[in-house]
Amino acid sequence: RSNVSSWLNGSAQDGLQCRLDLLAEQLPTFEEVQSGQATLGSWKDQYQRLRVSLRNANLQAKANIGKAAQEERELLLGGGEESTIRRRNLQ
Repeated sequence: RSNVSSWLNGSAQDGLQCRLDLLAEQLPTFEEVQSGQATLGSWKDQYQRLRVSLRNANLQAKANIGKAAQEERELLLGGGEESTIRRRNLQ
């Protein structure tokens, strides 16, 4: 009985060790983890810069639209020949 028990115990340990070895091969190395974290950090930084750039572009576009509308109002209401021509074109 003890030979069978000993053999089963050894066989179970061998099987467990084999499974642990296979799992260990699938785990990322420390360098891979660091590389992945560096890549993620880089992507986060790039995303943040793009977000700020988009926000600034939207604000600039809004300012440009406002400025163009103000210039158009001034031309329409300013009097003179150009103002008359613009008003006619709008009608």
